[in-house]
Amino acid sequence: MARERIFFTSLITLKPTGSTARVKVLRGGSVLEYDLQLDPLQTLVPVHKYDQLPSYFIYAGLVFVPLSQPYLHEYGDDWMSNSPRRLVDKALNSLMAKPDQQIIVLSQVLVDDINTGYQQFQNLQVLRVNGVEVLNLAHLKQLIRGPAAAAAAVEPPPDAAAAAAPAVEAAAVVPGDSSSNGSSTVTVKITVGSSNGSSSSSSEAAAGSSSSSSNGELFNSEWNDKYIRLELEDDRVIIMERAAADAATERLQRRYRVPYLSSADLAD
Repeated sequence: MARERIFFTSLITLKPTGSTARVKVLRGGSVLEYDLQLDPLQTLVPVHKYDQLPSYFIYAGLVFVPLSQPYLHEYGDDWMSNSPRRLVDKALNSLMAKPDQQIIVLSQVLVDDINTGYQQFQNLQVLRVNGVEVLNLAHLKQLIRGPAAAAAAVEPPPDAAAAAAPAVEAAAVVPGDSSSNGSSTVTVKITVGSSNGSSSSSSEAAAGSSSSSSNGELFNSEWNDKYIRLELEDDRVIIMERAAADAATERLQRRYRVPYLSSADLAD
């Protein structure tokens, strides 16, 4: 038993939270000693969700959820082997870098004309919305609803509206790639659905020099008000027209009899 080998982490887990461990470090040819306080790791993906209802947000048939190990447990007892490999890696190894940070996943797509061409997308992390990096599910909902809706949800007093406007606009300003002449062109696929869900068409729209100004703005406010661009991992991109997506969301809610488009923890 004296020569039994154990994992190094087992020595750490024997100590209670907040206790101190003395470690020796070899640095520059000298042995240094440090007293370190031991605290639990802030894992990015929750290991369990006891007494918590699942969080979700549905828009234009796209179902978004935060990644958690209970979500991966739906793949069965051998979820480490059966669930998507990239999600397993995130669940086991990702650490929280920002307060309230979550990994948001496009879980599935409810079929409709508005999401034609995107219906095979599932279990992909959502990285950015209109160029803005997604922090968590509540932030994703705010970005998709747009700056105007986000400002309306806050409901500032009339005399504070002017002061609040710059902050709302600044949230949509992000660094972007620009060509040597300071302009960039983005080719997008726009799916337009009518109120009865029967029409769908594709066109190309170019965001020219006005959408990439000298301050590095990727999308101007006019583009943000009209379109939604979701950047997913694996270089996948979803682009929809806001008006058509809003109409499709209401249509899908009735068709699939969804009581609420978001979970209670995301209520405005």
